[in-house]
Amino acid sequence: MFFMHNVPELKLSMGWAALLGALLLLILADNPNMEGVLARVEWSTLIFFASLFILMEALSQLGMINWIGAQAENIILLVGKEYQLAVAIIIILWVSALASSFVDNIPLTTMMVRIIISLSQNKNLDLPLQPLVWALAFGACLGETSRRSGTEIPQCGSARRVSALRPRHRLRIRRSVVRSP
Repeated sequence: MFFMHNVPELKLSMGWAALLGALLLLILADNPNMEGVLARVEWSTLIFFASLFILMEALSQLGMINWIGAQAENIILLVGKEYQLAVAIIIILWVSALASSFVDNIPLTTMMVRIIISLSQNKNLDLPLQPLVWALAFGACLGETSRRSGTEIPQCGSARRVSALRPRHRLRIRRSVVRSP
């Protein structure tokens, strides 16, 4: 289904390709208890992430993403040519870390990818894309872990669940995992 995204005549976005793929799998499963399958879907999580993506697209339509990119470009152009990559990495790392400590890192990363692509394609800057991508990945993960609650997805590494794994798999795991209240 994702290959259909590359056919220009269809004008099929990645979201529609994913939705059509999910519907196709539901049809192929031929489960007689479809209500039970739909009852097990975590609708609150899906609505949460959908609202975050809507928020990021609204910020994009308002021009905030372009403004952030222009401000980053202006700051990077203030330093000498030999320091521009280092300054770009520091800016991307800390902006993504600070922003993802308040906003979920998935839609934030989607927004920041647009910014780093525009920075790497700017002829005045001539920055390589790969270090900027790594700075974004590290910054978004750093900001996500700085939140008190961690991630919005239910905590998988709670001490109770980790200790439940130990007898069956003979893992030596210390109980040093801190659970959020």
